[in-house]
Amino acid sequence: MHASPQVKHELNQIDHVTRVYIEDVEDTFMQAMADAKQFIDLCESIVKENRNLRDDQQSNVMYLLTLVTAIFIPLQFITGMYGMNFVREDGTPSMPELTWENGYAYFWSLVTGIFLTTITILIILGRYGYL
Repeated sequence: MHASPQVKHELNQIDHVTRVYIEDVEDTFMQAMADAKQFIDLCESIVKENRNLRDDQQSNVMYLLTLVTAIFIPLQFITGMYGMNFVREDGTPSMPELTWENGYAYFWSLVTGIFLTTITILIILGRYGYL
């Protein structure tokens, strides 16, 4: 029994049946406390696992956004550059590509080349396990 000396003295004053009942209640209470402690530990581990899963999901989302950014930033740079108004004061185009007969085709060839290069790099990195 885990009772204090005062409780033990008071238990000696109680009849045997009541004493056995109180000891049984005390043992049941101690077992319930131990079970509660186990449940608290289990809940803490579930919370930690949930946090780890959320962190992994967030990491995967950030990874995907980084890949999409790596693919589209070079293309957006070229589009932004060619989307500017490159004209001289007299209104004639100042970029040679704008005066070429196939300047539009040149632009899309450049964009396609950069896109294919980026995709090729991503495939190579994926084969070596970096993606």
